[in-house]
Amino acid sequence: MSGHSKWANIKHKKEKTDSARAKIFTKIGKELTIAVREGGPDPASNSKLRDLIQKAKANNVPNDNIERTIKKAQGAQGDNFEEVTYEGYGPAGVAVIVTATENLPKKDLWAEEIQKALPEVVSLYHDVQNKKRNVILGPEIHHIWGRKTLTASLCGIAFEVSPFSFFQVHKAQAEVLYQKALDAADLKGGETVIDAYCGTGTISLCLAKKARRVIGIEIVREAIEDAKKNAAFNHIENAEFHAADAGLLMPKLYEEGLRPDVIVMDPVRAGCSEDVLKAAAGMQPARIVYVSCNPATFARDAEILSRLGYYKLQSVQPVDMFPQTTHVECVCLMSRVDK
Repeated sequence: MSGHSKWANIKHKKEKTDSARAKIFTKIGKELTIAVREGGPDPASNSKLRDLIQKAKANNVPNDNIERTIKKAQGAQGDNFEEVTYEGYGPAGVAVIVTATENLPKKDLWAEEIQKALPEVVSLYHDVQNKKRNVILGPEIHHIWGRKTLTASLCGIAFEVSPFSFFQVHKAQAEVLYQKALDAADLKGGETVIDAYCGTGTISLCLAKKARRVIGIEIVREAIEDAKKNAAFNHIENAEFHAADAGLLMPKLYEEGLRPDVIVMDPVRAGCSEDVLKAAAGMQPARIVYVSCNPATFARDAEILSRLGYYKLQSVQPVDMFPQTTHVECVCLMSRVDK
């Protein structure tokens, strides 16, 4: 049996390696096809193709594969790959160019022309999104020009925001939303508060003005780094931040003796995972403040919380974050009911 197990492990590792290699070969093949159709099949006169051939060889793509791809790209037949570029402009002057491949020709020219045409732009990024999905940005992003972070202010607090950090774009209504969350938390100054989906620390730092101690938890490491910087920049010393899954960290904190008075949750539209809801109820805070951008998933989570922790829904305050649309956020207060 030990020999059989050893062979199975070798087979599994080989399948995994072959799968990863196939993905790399396919990706490079698409890039080679685009390069040939844009600049011709001769690497001597097509610098983009020359660089990609070197890249292919560095990734152990066989020469036969490279030559076959180039010949195929010359003909009219074959897959019709097209490199598509999208431009997006966000608040405070950040521009993001999104492409389906890693290649972005003439990056310096992009930066130069954008500065001429749009002098309000202060930052330019290139993002690679090579998957068909409903998320605009892919996981790979490169800074091209300008500031690496943007500074925005909410509720009298300054925030440094990086490209992958979530930040409310409607400042006036965001301040209303956060004030309603503070009102629901009803802090007197001596409480310990957990912010279970803290992002860049927007709600956490607002809470820190009113609480004794605030613990922010967020699974996106880049957002946590921004949160720590934001706390230091604003000289807020009673807020701490952890890059972790709240559903795993909260039980550990409870075992270590932490007893939060209030837990704030501001999840994405999909709502909270059941692990997070169980962890929150298990810590038995007096109040849970749930900031929801999807009333349907909040209704589901509220039912789970009431079943797990005897929590009663006390109030729901809608906030119109995006006028003239169907989207609404809600600040919901749930209180523990002791049996």
